[in-house]
Amino acid sequence: MTRIAELEAQGKQNSGNSSKSPSSDMGRKRKPPVDPSDRKRGGQPGHAGQFRDLAPSEEVDEVVDQDPSVCEDCGESLEQEPRLEAFVRQVTETPWYKAFVKEFRLWLKACPKCGKTSRGQGCMLKLASDRAFHLWHQFERGEITRNQLIRRTRPIQDEMRQRLAIILEEPGTTKKARGTAKDLLRQWDSLWTYLRRNGTVPTNNAAELAVRKAVLWRKVSLGADSEGGCRFVERMLTIAGTARKRGINLLDWLTRALQAKIENIPAPAFRG
Repeated sequence: MTRIAELEAQGKQNSGNSSKSPSSDMGRKRKPPVDPSDRKRGGQPGHAGQFRDLAPSEEVDEVVDQDPSVCEDCGESLEQEPRLEAFVRQVTETPWYKAFVKEFRLWLKACPKCGKTSRGQGCMLKLASDRAFHLWHQFERGEITRNQLIRRTRPIQDEMRQRLAIILEEPGTTKKARGTAKDLLRQWDSLWTYLRRNGTVPTNNAAELAVRKAVLWRKVSLGADSEGGCRFVERMLTIAGTARKRGINLLDWLTRALQAKIENIPAPAFRG
């Protein structure tokens, strides 16, 4: 029952309530945008504020006293002066944890009707996927050619497709697992584009990294408040990302572009 509860909790995770990326949200309906109000950001007038309660003294592991050595106003020494009152600030740090090792045991069972043996499909799919990525990493390191990559991946493709078909046909398959299998089979040809086309990879890591700086900026600054501000941000972030990929000195290019605008001449070419 505990394992079932864990799996159900994992099934409810998405990019909005966990560290999962937005690209992992399959079929999730996002909330409609809320119309902006006229109120400013932050606490409103009359708001009492929220503060974390201090931990009781018996739960504090270490106390660090910090005394002022000189007067902030005139510089007079305060070394021998008595303490008046203390402003207490507590910092809670997460202790170091050892690595968590999870062992998958792929039990083999024999069918009492036909005698055929079977293993759990989910773990077998994961292992097949790991083998495909291992071949890709060998190709990246130059240990195998593209033709060898294609030839050695073909049996893995056949195995994965068969196991996805079994998941679809199995009566006891969960709704989520069946939906994932159906979606993978629908995009089957696209999943293996990296085998036949140069410049493509089997992950979306590059896309995630490309938008990461923009996501972090939005998280820290809380975005823009006006339509004009949104347009400015999206254009500047696009230019910055393109400049990074092309090896362009962005500050230098922007300086020359603004100078060209002042002099009413064409903007400089955007290339490294």
